[in-house]
Amino acid sequence: MEFDFEYENTPALHGRVVAAISRHARVTRRLWWLVFGLPVVMTLSKALVEGNRTSVAVFLGVVAPWWIIYPALFWLFLKWSTRRVAARSIQQDATHQGLQSRRLDDAGLHIRNAVLSADVSWGALQSAVETPEFFLIFQNPGCGYALPKAALVGAEPADVRSFLASKLHDKAKLGAD
Repeated sequence: MEFDFEYENTPALHGRVVAAISRHARVTRRLWWLVFGLPVVMTLSKALVEGNRTSVAVFLGVVAPWWIIYPALFWLFLKWSTRRVAARSIQQDATHQGLQSRRLDDAGLHIRNAVLSADVSWGALQSAVETPEFFLIFQNPGCGYALPKAALVGAEPADVRSFLASKLHDKAKLGAD
């Protein structure tokens, strides 16, 4: 059994791919301790300053920005940096440009485009995740491949879902989230 995916990689699609892989590869989850760790540290440090302990209003006025503004700015920075990485990689890396061809078969995942030909066996593939737009297949936590469902040629997503489940067993989190 084999499944072919053929698509033209556009900046918009590539941005969604990078965001999906980042989200499911837990890249951003590793950084969330900063979102809550720094406000906790700042709250404790502000509590030690005698002038901040004169009233609850003064104390809240000093620590509230760390609990409201800082997380919002951090989230915006993550969104901006993800878009920036996606835009730069599609401009500078020829492997992300143009017509992309992916094939899943009994041997593994095959990747083809104008400048790259790669074969990844099932033994090297660690897990799979399904999103509403993609099948994401991970070689390791930091390296994932996206297969856009809209690019599937001559088959249904349910067929790919069954095939991935048969190859990756319990390592496949399938069913669009």
